[in-house]
Amino acid sequence: MNSSLKANSKKLGGWNRKVFDLELQESCPWNDKLQKLRDYVGENGKLPELNQRKRGSGEEKMLATFIASAKNKVNNHNFASKYPHRAMALEELGVNFGNENEAKFEMMFQKLLDYKKEHGTFRIPSLKLCQESGCKELVKLHHWVFTHVAAFRYQLPTKKVEIAKRFLDVGFSFERWYATNTHVFERDLPKFDDIIRRYVQNGGKMTDEDARVVKAHQALSSPKKKKRKQSKTKGKEDEEKLEQLTTADADVLNGAAV
Repeated sequence: MNSSLKANSKKLGGWNRKVFDLELQESCPWNDKLQKLRDYVGENGKLPELNQRKRGSGEEKMLATFIASAKNKVNNHNFASKYPHRAMALEELGVNFGNENEAKFEMMFQKLLDYKKEHGTFRIPSLKLCQESGCKELVKLHHWVFTHVAAFRYQLPTKKVEIAKRFLDVGFSFERWYATNTHVFERDLPKFDDIIRRYVQNGGKMTDEDARVVKAHQALSSPKKKKRKQSKTKGKEDEEKLEQLTTADADVLNGAAV
């Protein structure tokens, strides 16, 4: 339970808590939404996601907006001190009043651990195979892991030591995080696991040698990306030129090619 809610809860006597419980049972717009939220959680086993404010059903949009509004009031106003029973009622349903980004990280990190428990490895299939599986949760996990791997490889000085340590402690590899079904490992890949491990040991500081290795690898990767981009651009230009040819010209061109 949130520490501020605990503090406010201790201030309430048994009689006050009974009064507040009765207040939650009265019919009013806020209590009616709370009851609908309880019904939703009872039926679905989870809270509606906040992104359903825009793309969910009518009820999901309403409940997601209700949760977002309550979280904003608890974090930025004195809602928890004025209405501790309401805040606690939401928390009992699973509403997290902490930092939203931190809550999302914890949720996805747990999904990564669940994936390892089920499959015996942290290696994620290629994005193409994830998409072909039809499992949206697996695609989400792939995107999340990919984002964090890229950030730790190339933006390490901006990453929190405690987060890096959590990945390393469970045995996650920043070098071999994907399966080899359709992807060939780079032979000259730097030892990112060792670099990140030293980063943790040094309290969030990279050694000069590690910084040099990462920078050199970034420089090697850039020309490949630029070459791919130029190839795509040239291919598009060739297609546009071909479209400008008349049918007769195209036939001549095709005949000459044969």
